[in-house]
Parts: sequence; C-alpha cells; structure tokens
Amino acid sequence: MREVRTFELEEHDAVGWRVGQSQGIEVLEGQMWLTFERGSEDIWLMTSESVELPAGTLAWISGWRGPLRFRVFSTVDAKAIARARTPAAARVPRLLRG
Repeated sequence: MREVRTFELEEHDAVGWRVGQSQGIEVLEGQMWLTFERGSEDIWLMTSESVELPAGTLAWISGWRGPLRFRVFSTVDAKAIARARTPAAARVPRLLRG
C-alpha cells in the first residue's frame, strides 16, 4: 500500500512543505515552481514531471502561469521515482527555452 495525496494551488499561491521522510512530487496539471530552503536552485516542473523531495528539507511550492494540481507520494512508486531521478539541471535549459 502507498500513500498518495493530491493538492491544488491557485496561481502565485506559495506553500512551504516540510519533508519528513523522502517523498516524490508529481505535477498533474499546470506548471510548478519549486525551491528548497537554503538552496540556490529554482526548479520548474510541467505536467507529468516529477522530482524527489529529500528527507529533512523545507520545499517552497507555487503554481506558475495558472493553477496547479500535484500529487505527493511517500512510498515506492517505481515509475514515478524513475522520472524523479532525472536531474533537475537537465530539465532547466529545456524549460527556459520554452
């Protein structure tokens, strides 16, 4: 069994997400801006993209260019974890080029 939670944010609403144990986050609809406390990297995710949230971090999440719907999962979902392991830096140039 795995726990999966779905959330929705309006454009420009920002929330802090304290990560207890490592989790994955996947965008279901919209575009997400994500950064970590004490981090220097901004990450933008589009629909169906995901990333791993390391344990013990504080992530800041916001909808970007419209409302956002996303899911957070806390147990092994092999397909989603495989996508989440794609380095964020590899996605950033493509996303910035539009």
